[in-house]
Amino acid sequence: MSDNYQDLPIENLTYLDGWLNLAYERRRRQGLPGLDASVRPNPNGPGVVVRVYSPADVDETRALIAAAQDTRQRAIENRAARAVEGEPAPTPRWAG
Repeated sequence: MSDNYQDLPIENLTYLDGWLNLAYERRRRQGLPGLDASVRPNPNGPGVVVRVYSPADVDETRALIAAAQDTRQRAIENRAARAVEGEPAPTPRWAG
């Protein structure tokens, strides 16, 4: 494995998996390989980093991280709005 990589920090992995899966499926349909990246603890702070080994994948991975963070923020805002309106919060899937 090459020592040439770029670490892209992300504080919370919520929703990133879904965005990565969508990118994988899109790339597969186009006959392209998956993103050359892995998730690791952030050595410089909180959260994790997505370590991208292929320079060609950096911009797409950065966009996926931004989309995941945006999706997470909108979900938080939607839950807060429902709480204000008196609606019960949905039960998370992991809560059984």
